[in-house]
Amino acid sequence: MAHKKKNRKGGLLAPRKTADFKSERELPTNKVKKGKGHKSGSRQQPKNEQAASSSSQKSQATDRRVGSKKPVQLVAPGSLAKTGPVEPIRKPKVATLSFSEELDKLEQDPKLAALLDRADDGELLSDAENQWLEQRLERISELMDELGITDEEEIDEPQSSDEWDRFDSDDWDDFSDDEQGSRR
Repeated sequence: MAHKKKNRKGGLLAPRKTADFKSERELPTNKVKKGKGHKSGSRQQPKNEQAASSSSQKSQATDRRVGSKKPVQLVAPGSLAKTGPVEPIRKPKVATLSFSEELDKLEQDPKLAALLDRADDGELLSDAENQWLEQRLERISELMDELGITDEEEIDEPQSSDEWDRFDSDDWDDFSDDEQGSRR
C-alpha cells in the first residue's frame, strides 16, 4: 500500500469550524501595560528634576537606609570594653645550635659528603649544586675559625731540619743488618 501524505484537515469525521471563529477569541482590552524600564527620554533628564516634577514620588516614603552618612558600628559597644589589650603574636624562637653542634651537623650531612665525593672524582656539578656546596664549605670554614680549629690536612712541619736530612740522604749504610732483622 502506498504511503499517504498527512494533512491538517479533519476529514469527514472532524467537527466543522464556524464561520466566525475569530469572534470567539478574546480581544485584547485597552488597559495600561506594565512598563519595563525607564520612560523614553529619561536619560537626558537628571533624576532630581524627575523627582521634583512628579508629585507621586514626593508622597512615597523614602527609604531611610539609603544615603545615610552615619557610621555603623560593627561590634557591640560593650564587647570592646570587656576585652583587654591585644598582645602581639610572638614568633617561636628557632633553637640555635652552638658552633660545635652546627659544625658536627654539617660534617655529617650525607648530601654534602656525596657532592664532595663527586667533585673529588672529577665529575662536573650543576650550578645549583656547586653553589650549595660552596656555601656549605664556606660556613664550615667560618665555624672552624670561630672554634679555633685548623684543617686536619695541614701537616705540622718537623721541628728541626735534621729529620728531613735523614730521609733525604742517600746513605743507606746507617741501617745495619740487626735493625733490618728486627723489623721483619
